[in-house]
Amino acid sequence: MSDFLDYTRSKSRELARALEQVCASPLQFDTEFPLVHSSANHVHLWILEHQADHASWIDTAYRTQFIKHILEHWRIRLKGMAPYRERGYRVYVYEDTSPTLSVVAETDIGFPYRYGNPVPVERIEDIATLYATRSWGEHFQFEPWELSPDRILQVVEANHGSISKPTANRLGLSAGKLRLLIIQMDRGDEVNQLRKRFKRRPVDFVDYQPQDEIWHFFERILSANYD
Repeated sequence: MSDFLDYTRSKSRELARALEQVCASPLQFDTEFPLVHSSANHVHLWILEHQADHASWIDTAYRTQFIKHILEHWRIRLKGMAPYRERGYRVYVYEDTSPTLSVVAETDIGFPYRYGNPVPVERIEDIATLYATRSWGEHFQFEPWELSPDRILQVVEANHGSISKPTANRLGLSAGKLRLLIIQMDRGDEVNQLRKRFKRRPVDFVDYQPQDEIWHFFERILSANYD
């Protein structure tokens, strides 16, 4: 695993730092609801796609190895957590504006996502391939936002992590528009960090997708007490 990190560092120190951070990112399973696990644990690999716009060496094979490197670190770390001895885990790589990783504890609910039209794929490579002809920058080629990301985060923090009507009104928005802007700006993780600071439950920004949208996912089941 260190060889891949060394290779990444030789190409981009920023991306290597991000890789290390994701490998060590907090993983939480505090409730019986797997969707809450996913909301707390999911990581958008936006920095990978941001750099891919300007780095030809970031291809499908590299994306695949980047994802597998993270999941192997998670697989090892997950052995030290309670669900390992109980029922195990479900690990996901799924399609969003950037490849997104998550892990949930196994429950009676099984597959936790209920939005859109999810399409399973057999390999991680099948998810990575989806980004071969996409541009991160193209996601933001629309009318400028009426508010900056920093302003939104500032007001959310001032309102102790709330993104409900009082916070939205302070920004001159509806609550739904505030949520949509947070998603479009890819600031969901930062908002949830603020919410955690103020002892609020994380928000699952992923579920704000059109109900008829097709999206692809890879699932790996790690049984209890796996090797």
